[in-house]
Amino acid sequence: MGGKKLTLETKRCAELIKGALLDNIRIKFSYEDTQSYKLWISLTSIERSEDDALVLLDKLQSLNFPDLQEEIFRINLSNLLESNKNNKPWVGVWWEYLVFGSQLTLFAKRFCSHDSYNYLGIISESCLNKGTRSSVKDFLFGNYLLIPNEEYKSLLNFLNAVFIGESLHVRTYFPKGVIRIGQPHGLDIPLDHACITYGGGRIFDYILTPIKERKKSQRHYRGIFPRALIEHNSINICAIPAGYAKLDEFFQVSRDKKIKDKIVYHISLWGVEHDTVRNNIGETLQCLLVNFPDHETLFRPDPTDHDNEKLLKQISQLNNYSNFRVSTSSSYIEDYADAKLLITHREKTGHLFAYATGRPILLYHKKDKSNLRNITRTGLGYVVYNKDQLIHKVEELLHKPKAEEQRIRKTMQKTIHNPGSAVDYVLSNMDIILHRKKLSSWESYPLYALDDDFSEKAVENGLEHLLRRRIVGLNIAQAAVDHDPSNPLFRLYEAEFLSRISSPIQETFYFTRWYRAIVHIEAALQLSKNRPPEIKEKIEDWILNKGLLMANAIKWYIHNNINKSEDYPDIDRLISIFSIIDKGGRYYSLQYDLFKLIDLNISIKQIRSVLSVYYIIIKIRDKIERGWRKIWF
Repeated sequence: MGGKKLTLETKRCAELIKGALLDNIRIKFSYEDTQSYKLWISLTSIERSEDDALVLLDKLQSLNFPDLQEEIFRINLSNLLESNKNNKPWVGVWWEYLVFGSQLTLFAKRFCSHDSYNYLGIISESCLNKGTRSSVKDFLFGNYLLIPNEEYKSLLNFLNAVFIGESLHVRTYFPKGVIRIGQPHGLDIPLDHACITYGGGRIFDYILTPIKERKKSQRHYRGIFPRALIEHNSINICAIPAGYAKLDEFFQVSRDKKIKDKIVYHISLWGVEHDTVRNNIGETLQCLLVNFPDHETLFRPDPTDHDNEKLLKQISQLNNYSNFRVSTSSSYIEDYADAKLLITHREKTGHLFAYATGRPILLYHKKDKSNLRNITRTGLGYVVYNKDQLIHKVEELLHKPKAEEQRIRKTMQKTIHNPGSAVDYVLSNMDIILHRKKLSSWESYPLYALDDDFSEKAVENGLEHLLRRRIVGLNIAQAAVDHDPSNPLFRLYEAEFLSRISSPIQETFYFTRWYRAIVHIEAALQLSKNRPPEIKEKIEDWILNKGLLMANAIKWYIHNNINKSEDYPDIDRLISIFSIIDKGGRYYSLQYDLFKLIDLNISIKQIRSVLSVYYIIIKIRDKIERGWRKIWF
């Protein structure tokens, strides 16, 4: 390995690193220098001084970039293991930029300064990119370690426990003996969503529940998670009534700040907002700026949307307003804590603001026939349905910002565990967790029986069970494909789950999921050649019932100039393969006729209507021609 020449890319990274460290600059590279940033984080891992980082970089300059990163990791890991001599438990916090933001930095800071534990912050190189740079810098303190390859997490077997953000993980690679503690991504995530939809039941031994819920039966999660797909080491998942760490931080900041004449306009990721929201961001902001000139209107796009051209075009037209401010901060807490109210469009956002400050949320639902709706009161604020209602309610709330506080606090006490003290609660019970025990107030739910087997057939039966029960089991199906990519039925089941969860809020997600589904189906067809004939028949049935229509809908989507064809490579080839299966051409003909009935400017809503009609016709035809057999799709 030492004989390799220094590549130009590695040389450039090294020169940038040296310049930054010698000038005592804490990494001020441009956003394009992501590799330099990764190298710098590797070099400064495990609390290495900047002088020592320079010495190590000089020592390893003969390696190319990937080998350099791996060698630094091995050196860092060796140093960690040598320092593991004080017999204190090791607690890790895995940072990654989740779509919904990391909630674990506060846990990391508390464990980092706690005398009873050895702390390790874990950063995956795969999570470091242009959009996450501003977020990860808040995690670069204490004893952190960059992992250049996800599989290297399996070497961290000295950890006693690790905190993990819930993020649809298919596999985490941590050793089974490490206790996994899951943090849901949002304040309002119920246990079922955290365990099933986001896969926490497969990944976590313990899960930190934010909200109060009714107790479930002991059999509630039995049969949902095939034993072979469970990554952790427990027969149960234990729900800890912890609360929400980010709310702790928000509470503290809001207490220390004086309320300002400020309105916050909050949107989620550009990709998950509704078309109506995205197309009217500039108009909504202008409405606030014009009607409330004595108040600052703050707009904070998600860090991953800072370079979004469509978004920038809308807000660039507002720079002439003196009361307009755009925030590019990595966290919204400092920006939001002193505002009088928050305006958002999605029901599942903004709750943290209301709970922490006691000030209201205005949910702006600008939809068809919204002029016919009256303003609705909620536990945390109000819902308005048009611009006039928005202006009226903002005007009213700006003059009495604390009038809603008592009602909001009452809602919080009914809803949230340990508001303001979630981290304290977990820390006070950490030794119980490390001994794999529980308090009587913690609910523990069995996931499987000891006599459940690990067979491929058991996984197949489990996935069919989920499909029949209409459970959103995409994460479980993805884990099955990861477990055995050569099983055609696992591919078929993932395709079916993908076809069921098409997003109602954004066209790209809708068709992207369909495309992923039909790619899995092509693979399933190839893999079914050496399997019993009934498996191939099942896959072909799916193609006739769904696959052909989905492939042709994607083709229409491309031709209508909504998206680029390179986003859906091989779509023509897939249509050709699927059409061969429809030997009589009846299904394809029906699809073509349905699309001919509608104009090229068809909306997603219309496509769904077409699909509904198509599915009904296909179901009837299938039952007539093939008999009244049970089909789960």
